[in-house]
Amino acid sequence: MKRTTLAAALMLVAPGAALAHPHIFAEARLEVVSDDKGFISELRNVWRFDDVFSSSVVMDFDKNSNATLDPEELAEVGRTVLESLEEFSYYTTITEDGKAVKVAKPDVINVDYKDGQLLMFFTVKPGETMPLKGKLTFGVYDPTMYAAMDFASDD
Repeated sequence: MKRTTLAAALMLVAPGAALAHPHIFAEARLEVVSDDKGFISELRNVWRFDDVFSSSVVMDFDKNSNATLDPEELAEVGRTVLESLEEFSYYTTITEDGKAVKVAKPDVINVDYKDGQLLMFFTVKPGETMPLKGKLTFGVYDPTMYAAMDFASDD
């Protein structure tokens, strides 16, 4: 049941786009990292979720009922998200000269729970070699509009 609840929330099974509206709110941070040869090596994601969604995850994954998420429970959340967001490319979009570039599956999604908020940290890599030149765009968003991914700063 716990996996199903989180998977449903994160997979964003939502009604049609006209009826869609955010149920989950997160502050996102994205860092684009290049290697010494001028190729994009990875995109680092940090997501901080709202208190309501975070508390629902605690309720679903807190096996020992201590009102927090212990390391094993946090790892279970990470594994669940790793599998459930694959079809959505982990909400990470890249285009190179207008052409979509797929992202590779992260090795792991690390999860923490601090000050009543769930945090997720993970790295995705472009699915193909990608030079840091031309017209490049990077984004983090949920195409179903079920989750609102917002940036505190556009820097």
